[in-house]
Amino acid sequence: MKRLLKWLGFTLLALLFLLTVAFGVAYYYQAEILAAVNQELKKSINGDIHIGSVDFGIWNEFPAVSITLNDTYIRGPHDIRHHKDFFNAKKVYVNVGLAPLLHKTIVVSSIHVTEGAIFIFRSRSGYTNLDVFKSMEVKDTAKTENPVLLLFNMVRLENVTFSFQDSLKNKSFDSRFLDIKSKISKTDSSGLYSLTGPMKFEGLTFNPSSGSFLKETSATVQLNFEFKPALRELIILPSVLEFSKSVVSLSGIFFFTSPGRFYLKVNSDKLEYNEGISLLPHSLQAKLEKFKIEKPVNVKTTVKGSLAPHSQPDVDVAFQFSQSKVMASGLAVEQVTLDGTFSNHVRRGEPNDDHNSRVILHNVAGIFQSVPMKLDATFYDLQFPRVYLKSNTSINLRDLNPLVNTSLMKFTGGKFNSRFEYIGKLNELLDSTKTKLEGKVLGAMTITDGAIQYVARNQSYENIQVSLNLNQDHVGIKNISCTVNKSRISIQGDSYGFVPFFMQPEKKGFVKIKVYSPALDLSSFLAKRSNKRSSSRQKAVKKKSISHMIDLLYEKVELDLAVLVDQLSYQRLQGSKMNGSFVLANDKLEAKNFTMNLAGGAIALSATIANLQNPVNPLFVTGTVRNADIRKFFYSFDNFGLASPTYENLEGKINMYVRLRAATDDDFTILTRRMAGDVQFSIKRGRLRNFEPLQNMSNFLFKNRDFTNVSFGEIKSRLTFHGTEIEISKMEIESSVIRLFVEGRYSVKDSMNLEVQVPLSNLKRRDKTYKPENVGVDAKVGPSVFLHVYRDPQGKTVIAYDPFKKHVRKKPRKEGGSKKIKS
Repeated sequence: MKRLLKWLGFTLLALLFLLTVAFGVAYYYQAEILAAVNQELKKSINGDIHIGSVDFGIWNEFPAVSITLNDTYIRGPHDIRHHKDFFNAKKVYVNVGLAPLLHKTIVVSSIHVTEGAIFIFRSRSGYTNLDVFKSMEVKDTAKTENPVLLLFNMVRLENVTFSFQDSLKNKSFDSRFLDIKSKISKTDSSGLYSLTGPMKFEGLTFNPSSGSFLKETSATVQLNFEFKPALRELIILPSVLEFSKSVVSLSGIFFFTSPGRFYLKVNSDKLEYNEGISLLPHSLQAKLEKFKIEKPVNVKTTVKGSLAPHSQPDVDVAFQFSQSKVMASGLAVEQVTLDGTFSNHVRRGEPNDDHNSRVILHNVAGIFQSVPMKLDATFYDLQFPRVYLKSNTSINLRDLNPLVNTSLMKFTGGKFNSRFEYIGKLNELLDSTKTKLEGKVLGAMTITDGAIQYVARNQSYENIQVSLNLNQDHVGIKNISCTVNKSRISIQGDSYGFVPFFMQPEKKGFVKIKVYSPALDLSSFLAKRSNKRSSSRQKAVKKKSISHMIDLLYEKVELDLAVLVDQLSYQRLQGSKMNGSFVLANDKLEAKNFTMNLAGGAIALSATIANLQNPVNPLFVTGTVRNADIRKFFYSFDNFGLASPTYENLEGKINMYVRLRAATDDDFTILTRRMAGDVQFSIKRGRLRNFEPLQNMSNFLFKNRDFTNVSFGEIKSRLTFHGTEIEISKMEIESSVIRLFVEGRYSVKDSMNLEVQVPLSNLKRRDKTYKPENVGVDAKVGPSVFLHVYRDPQGKTVIAYDPFKKHVRKKPRKEGGSKKIKS
């Protein structure tokens, strides 16, 4: 232990001795050192050198001796006129080797500058303060008798600003070296420099109107460059700039020989997007800030051009990222992968500005609102952007369910494919309220083996096959086919005036299509909707979804639908060869010229349902029935709501002319209380079986005749509808058992008020060979018996003798006034 302490003591004494010697030598040669440094600087400086005072120390870079030059500046021969020093510093530490100093030789090993500034400029007249340096000849340093050797290879710049201002070419570069260490290596023709440490960029400006690169940006740098004075070239060797979240590599070259040019490469494997755009001029930042990219971007940039005044460099950028979220204009696309390029010199000979710029996006893939997409896009003229867009999408229909209100509809299977091209203005493509496209649109869409459940009506659309072509505002429907609750439907046609999902009709779009079905069951289409439909629709409208688009089309589209159905069924109705058209326009639905074979005859029908947005819709119907089997006819229409007679009581052939006005509710149910109109009918070869009111007449008239199976001559009349009441104009019923004349009112609910005239000529015997023949409602038939037929409060049919016809067109009295015969 004593030996160790002894050696430590010797070591400390030796160091103290060296420090004393170093300081003593430096102090002894103080005047010689200062004179020698000044003399050496003046050999290379063409101007004024000023050193305020000199201090000596040994601690800065021991064992070297540190000479501190206070308040130093260097001025070129014309700097006083321009009021700017080429160099100034509060302190400059000049580190001198101790051993050479003992031999009266001053060797400067390194320099440390604090609180200083380096300013290089060129005026509009072309003058540059670089004339502060004299032209130097290469000398043989081995033979020199110069007592000062500037052999330093290290310069440390602490809080030193560097500015380059070229007023002639309108370019500038400003930065602050916070604590930069610079290694220097010189050859006969060039100097190699490396700068390492933190610095702050104030701005790199090529065109003031566009703004500065690296504006107020801090970084840790490792800059390597070579300067060749004779060739006036500055070569930026591979260098690195490390920012807060990103690392950027840099290389390039500057040729300062007039007119001057440069070339820079700036690359980054993982450039954080927001930090990356902060390095760009404000003109580019303003455009790129509209986009947000979540993950880092791989960027390769080249900037090249002339150093001539007011010139804008060529800028080319290649960028790539994968599986990133991208946001723009309130829209978000997930899992985006793309390769892209940017250029601001698309057309040679034109200025390098936004008009001459282009962005190309290759192989873009992502997920937008749960829908996978693929596209390529080229954006031209970035001041008023135009785009050429090619998109291809292939998805499973189930993936669309997040876009719809599944309480209304749900995709349960199938594949969706689309191809889309657009050439035109970008803003009109993004504007969903646009009613006319100036650009060109082409596309195609297919659905294969699709399946949709329309929950609101419990309808299943299966085996959906779709093929559409898009050209501008025309959609050609080559084929839409599906099976709806076992009914197969195919559609062909065209639509004009709108492009669904991004272009609305200007006033009304127009769709003209043909629908064919070999067998169609309307029961599923006209089934009652869910009670939750209204609230569900409101929720769907609140978000921009497919359900909202369906509602929008309903409001904005006119429809001309031609229908051909080989076999039609609806509840009891069974028809064939149905042909006609539906027209949806101006908030009303029209069924025009519908014809169909029904009940062994033919019907023709036209109808209009108006005010479709209201819960109750006016209905207007005109139609004819020709030579239909009356039993099948009444059965098909569920007996028209009549309690009696029913289709089971009827036989014969019926012809009708119908003109009705009524209303339907939201489920297409006819509201009979609002019905008005008239029906003219004729029944030939009629027969009435087991009709209770007629059978009751046998209780007091013609008891020996068969009233259970009665054949008739032609029965003609006119029925006038007033809500649930039907007014029956006088009609003749000439049958195999009796001749009657009937008129009055009949309710489809429960009331009846009929006058029945029974001529006494019926007393003549009628056998089975009797053929009924009409005499006409105005014929004189002689004495008659008048009966009043009505229902009592218990619903029983009552036939009362009414000799004075007091109850014609009146409600029946409950008590008295006539003889009653109850069934």
